[in-house]
Formats: sequence, C-alpha cells, structure tokens
Amino acid sequence: MIRMRLQRGLAALCLTFAALSGIAPNQAEASSSGNVWAFNTDGTHALLSVRHVRTFLNSPEGTDVVLMTARCNRDAPDPVVTVLLRLDVRANPQPREELFVKARPGNALSVMATYDRDASGDAGENRARYRFTLRTDSAFFAELIAPTARFKPTVDAVRWGGGFDLSAATQSDRQDIADFVESCDRYRQGSEAAARPGASDACADYLKGPNQFANNASRSYRDEIVGRVCGRNKQSTEPAICMHFAISGRFPSNLDGSANWTVDDAALLCSNARNAEARLTCFRQQLGLGATQAQAIAACKDAG
Repeated sequence: MIRMRLQRGLAALCLTFAALSGIAPNQAEASSSGNVWAFNTDGTHALLSVRHVRTFLNSPEGTDVVLMTARCNRDAPDPVVTVLLRLDVRANPQPREELFVKARPGNALSVMATYDRDASGDAGENRARYRFTLRTDSAFFAELIAPTARFKPTVDAVRWGGGFDLSAATQSDRQDIADFVESCDRYRQGSEAAARPGASDACADYLKGPNQFANNASRSYRDEIVGRVCGRNKQSTEPAICMHFAISGRFPSNLDGSANWTVDDAALLCSNARNAEARLTCFRQQLGLGATQAQAIAACKDAG
C-alpha cells in the first residue's frame, strides 16, 4: 500500500514538472504585433507612416518595420506614397513596376511605381520599396479612415504580389490618416487658389466661395468678419482656408474634442494667417497642452 502511494506521488510530481516545463517555452515565445500609424506636420509639409511592430514577452528584442510612408506639401499636394514589397526573385523586378492598390474586395487601382533605391537601403533581404502618387480622394485613403468591410488593404506588385497588410486597427490610427488627408487637401486648396488670376481680393473672394471642407457649401459674412479674417493678407487665400476648415465641423474647438466654432471665434483664430496649416496645427497642439479655446487662440495669433 505504501509503495503504491509512493508511486502515485512520484507520478504526480513528474506530471507537475512536465506541465511547468511545457509552460515556460510558450511564455518565452508569446508575442504581440500590429500596425502603428503616425502623422506629423510642420505647416508646410505633412508625413504619414505605418510601421509593423512586433514585441516578445519578457524580451527586449522585437521588430519594427516601416511598411509605408506618404508625403505631401504646399507645392505637391498629391501624396507621394512609398511602400515596402517582398520580392520574388523569379519575377526579376524592374525600375518601373505596375502595382495594384487594393482597398476593397474585388477593387484594385492600377498605378505605375518607381523603384526607390535610397529608401530600399534598409528594406531587408529580398525586399524593396516603390513609390507612386495617389490622390487623397482615392478609395484607399477613404477605406483606411472609415472601412466599410473587413478587408486588409494592401499594395501588391501585379506580377508577383508581395504586399503587406496596411490596416489601421484603432480610432487613433484612423484619425492620424484623416488628419494627413485634410492637410494635403488644404495644401491643394491653397495652391489652386494661388493659381487663379486677379489676386487683389483673393482672401475675401475665397472666403465667400464654396467651402471644400463642408460639402462645398457657401455662406455670407459680415464685412467686419471678412476684414478680421483677411486683415493685411487680402491677396492671400491662407486666412480664408483657415476659416473654412475651422467652421467645417471637423476641427475641435475645445478640450473635449467638440467642434462648436462661432464665426467670431473662428475669425479670431484665422485672422491674418499666412499659413493656414501652421495656425490650425498650433491651435490643436495648444488644446493638447490643456489650453482653453481662448487661450489657444491667443497663443497662436502669430503662428503661421
């Protein structure tokens, strides 16, 4: 009887050690991964990027790979996109490749892309980066911001595929993408206005015209408001662009993220703006630091 109990005890002890030894490798191998989007602007340039980050439990090691970047500026408002592709050595990639931008099931936009030798320097073995231009009103950006289906957006080479999942999983990531698109759209609005003839009252004319950020709706303003917005910059459309975006319902007015701009407050924010993007960015940053609307407007009156 005693021998049988000893045998059972040893067997249980062996099972315990086996279970413990089985858990340890699984814990060491556990990992988490996902895409991380980031948006940055200095008022004249905007940059959007997505990195695939993977971390390992109880380990300082991990991987961090840039999958895509997109850039736009006041002179070139259409984003220049650079994507990472896995290479198929059998496909013999060329300096120019046709890519499929896939944003929705059964839908792919064909673009011609150029091999970016400099950007490919850190791409890794059997990988390369290709760049192309993509308008902000494309389905690709729209689906990243507000996905209509459970579909993983990719950019693939037509001949061999090789694309990576470019999904934006969090609301914060999607907001970064939306902010980038809005910045590029403001650059485009400014460059198109600057190209129009007759600039003496460009600010007032633009202010009273259709608001691209509010479904092209037009509204009238008191002369006092027009004078406050345009001020000394009557020949520039920048104050009007700032005003249009501030009252579009898409720009936060307070710490709680609400967009409740009065015409008078928006006019104060945008008065004499030389650079709409810089003025709006300054205001958003001041809110992030805890400023009230009035404090943020006062702090940014000379920004941009």
